[in-house]
Amino acid sequence: CYSKQRHLLPRAINSVKNQTYKNIEIIVVDDDALTAPQARNKGIWKAKGRYIAFLDADDEWAEHKIEMQVDYMNKNPDCGLCISFSWDKRFNMSRVSMPKADVTFNDLIKSFNLSSTSSYMVRSVAFTYLQQWFDDELESGQEYDLALRLAYYGWKIHTIQRVLVKQNASDGQISVNWKKKITGQMQFYKRWHKELGIIGAIKTIGLIKLFFFGYLVGTNIYSIITRAKEMYENV
Repeated sequence: CYSKQRHLLPRAINSVKNQTYKNIEIIVVDDDALTAPQARNKGIWKAKGRYIAFLDADDEWAEHKIEMQVDYMNKNPDCGLCISFSWDKRFNMSRVSMPKADVTFNDLIKSFNLSSTSSYMVRSVAFTYLQQWFDDELESGQEYDLALRLAYYGWKIHTIQRVLVKQNASDGQISVNWKKKITGQMQFYKRWHKELGIIGAIKTIGLIKLFFFGYLVGTNIYSIITRAKEMYENV
């Protein structure tokens, strides 16, 4: 929990307590002295469950989220990551993120991102296949990188095609830290450039230009980024 978001904690925690699935361990991590990926990794280390889900302090879960994801993962032991549609209310938008039902490694390489971290449920044993969980060396896009590594090691990724997460606006979000967004994109390309290829290089350059433009126009740039994302992924 980032200090500027502590007043939002009751709303987030209530959305966990209101889950129809009740066998839930709640771990709250104060990330004032940690980066977001470090805080998530600390939570993973402490967690005892078969499945691990994540919820940022400014987001909310629909009441059936955990029940639906647990049910799917119980029936599909090769699924390492289960996500859902999410309702993005940030940056004066009201947009539903709708990944395809079954997401492959190639789908991820082509995309800009996967979904909000707050939609993620990871099979805990899948983390044992990774040398690193959320990579705290990346300035941004750590959840996207995690999904790619899980898919790379053969784990299936599935989307519950219902809106089970609401993303709310708040202070301190990485999405408005343009320097970290640019640096993270450069780091990401360096790591995955062989898989991304020429098209991926063009995409990366385009994103960096848009993030730089974000310095000038602020969060209004996200309406352009969202449109570019939709056009690129539907080619």
